[in-house]
Amino acid sequence: MHQPKGFDPPWINFFTRPCPYYITQHTTFPKFSLLPKELQLLIWSFAMEDPRTILLIAEDVEDDGVTTLYTATLSHTPPGTLAATYDARAAALKIYRPVFTAFSSKPLAAVYFRADDEDRLEINLDMLDVLASYAESIPFEKNDMPLLKMLTVHMEDQVFERDDLVDICKYFSGLTHLQIIQKPPYDTDNNDIPHTYHLEATPTPTTWPPVRTSTAWQTLQQDVKAPIDFVRPKLKEWKPPILIVGTWLQWNGLEAKLRAKQLMVEEMEKAMRGDMEWEPTAIMPSLEYVPMYQDEKPKALYTIGIEQEDDQRRRLAMLAESKSHSDSNSNMAVVEEEL
Repeated sequence: MHQPKGFDPPWINFFTRPCPYYITQHTTFPKFSLLPKELQLLIWSFAMEDPRTILLIAEDVEDDGVTTLYTATLSHTPPGTLAATYDARAAALKIYRPVFTAFSSKPLAAVYFRADDEDRLEINLDMLDVLASYAESIPFEKNDMPLLKMLTVHMEDQVFERDDLVDICKYFSGLTHLQIIQKPPYDTDNNDIPHTYHLEATPTPTTWPPVRTSTAWQTLQQDVKAPIDFVRPKLKEWKPPILIVGTWLQWNGLEAKLRAKQLMVEEMEKAMRGDMEWEPTAIMPSLEYVPMYQDEKPKALYTIGIEQEDDQRRRLAMLAESKSHSDSNSNMAVVEEEL
């Protein structure tokens, strides 16, 4: 393909200088600020990020036998809409709420969780001790831990026991989903927690719904509801979370299965749509003129192939017909000779 000498209209030059209107129309929307405020906020509400995982890990740096010092590491991506514009932040604050504000000395370092409880907090067992101390040192109304709904706890090299489950549920009393990442599997006959864990019988992370394990959960309810000094009074009601326990190997295996299932679904959808297995040979932009303030049509996708001419197809058909006729004559000659 070569560049033509002229363009009609002259501003259409997709070789060296795309149409300025074509560029600005897809990168900016200067009329957005003129929309009604309610519509702007509605648009911003649809621009929110997908559910996130906030990683909060504590490592002990000094232990003299009396006092243990920890270093906490926070890893997360703040929602971009909170810092986009004033209206975007106003819309985002209806979906995100700040947590652990009393834990940080800098107000801007607050962690924002989705109010629809889709964001997940991921901690290790040492961080649970840090958060427990944090809860004892702040006013009751500023404790955000009971507000969180989804939690993942890394056991690292420690064994997951009954007391660990009680402590987690005591401080995070509002959980609906609790995931435990275990150390390598071990054999246990401990019936104090709602499961018996064996790798051979559990190739994937195992879920224990509260309904099926109500008897085991009932043995924990009294300890979970008990008051915590300087943190909260006794709980009147408490609903057990869905407990899921697995090792790193099991979680990775489950993730691989989910990816394979998603890939299979995509391939099936592609086959049902009739998509071709080979890539298109050319993608050409639409050169249709569009008046200002109207939407540009999407790029037109052209698949370039080679089709035989009518004369060539006719010659091939005649050649095939003559070949089949000569084959039939030779077969007849063989039959007559045998007779």
